[in-house]
Amino acid sequence: MDSMRKSRIIYEAACKILDEMHSEAGITDSLEKYYRGDNPNPESLENVFRNLIISAQNRQGMPRVIKFHDREHVIQEILFYYDINQISQKGADYFLRKFNVQKNRLGVDTFGKQWSQWCKAIFDSANFLNQFTDINDFTAFVESFQQNLATRIALPLYLQTKIYGIGFALACDFLKELNYQNYLKPDTHIVYICKSLELIDTKADGKNENVLAFEAIDRLARDVEQKPYKVDKILWLISSGKFYKDRDENSNPISIHPRRDVLVDRVKGLI
Repeated sequence: MDSMRKSRIIYEAACKILDEMHSEAGITDSLEKYYRGDNPNPESLENVFRNLIISAQNRQGMPRVIKFHDREHVIQEILFYYDINQISQKGADYFLRKFNVQKNRLGVDTFGKQWSQWCKAIFDSANFLNQFTDINDFTAFVESFQQNLATRIALPLYLQTKIYGIGFALACDFLKELNYQNYLKPDTHIVYICKSLELIDTKADGKNENVLAFEAIDRLARDVEQKPYKVDKILWLISSGKFYKDRDENSNPISIHPRRDVLVDRVKGLI
């Protein structure tokens, strides 16, 4: 089967399953709101910094430890309201101490390894962004990598060398949530789907599999004339069942049983 036909089968099956989930979840609104970045069009480097440190805490179990959104009112005070000039004059240890001083307000008993790692990412993020004169300078920097697939991949590979704890997938996450639609996050769900449907080598592992999955979904998106961001978000919603932009009758984010394996099985029956 040629690549383009396979891409269409996967995409059409994914859209149908997502429509079924949409109905099951009782969501009446369109899902279009999921197909744009959660933090689009930043107006300043401070906004970019905030997005970057959010992505830096989006690994493994760190979100459950840092709880950025629940604690941001205290975190932003400690981080000089995201003034990257002031942050870059300090150090990771300085911020770990400051968090500890505010542990009662933060509701944290002890600050372990993950807080220490995040503080390193905070300091590196400020230093990285401090090289840009303003948001237009940063935007021009990102746009300079948008020439083709190879250069798009080069940017997150570069970012992971500059910021502690930011790997390829998290660097992609940072860029896509700024609404750079040519980016996707090749997380465990995306890698699993790519391997299961033989879009990439099933024996690929480590950092290599993330890059291969990025290339595979980018190719699929081009085949079906969609942006990689949208294809990624469709697959993520199917894999997680988390419709976090919609609320139930108790104002809680809607979550239903994921259908990742259903997608894989359905597509295998069609190819």
